[in-house]
Amino acid sequence: MPTGLPTEEFIKFGARLRQLRIKKGLSQAEMVDISGGLLRMGSVIAIENGKYNVGMSQVLAYVRLLGYKLEPIEYPPT
Repeated sequence: MPTGLPTEEFIKFGARLRQLRIKKGLSQAEMVDISGGLLRMGSVIAIENGKYNVGMSQVLAYVRLLGYKLEPIEYPPT
């Protein structure tokens, strides 16, 4: 069983990214084209469907291509 976010959270995250892509008026194929080789069609599909096997670099590329950024996580001092 994969570790990390529960399946439901991956699905919600992917669905939100899909909404943002559509809001920008981009198709999945256009995301691949404008990525300059950073994303492949399978990656875009996997990200939007909340698959576990998508690398963080691919998620970051997807988010940045849409003009958004992920905020850094701050950990409390130990």
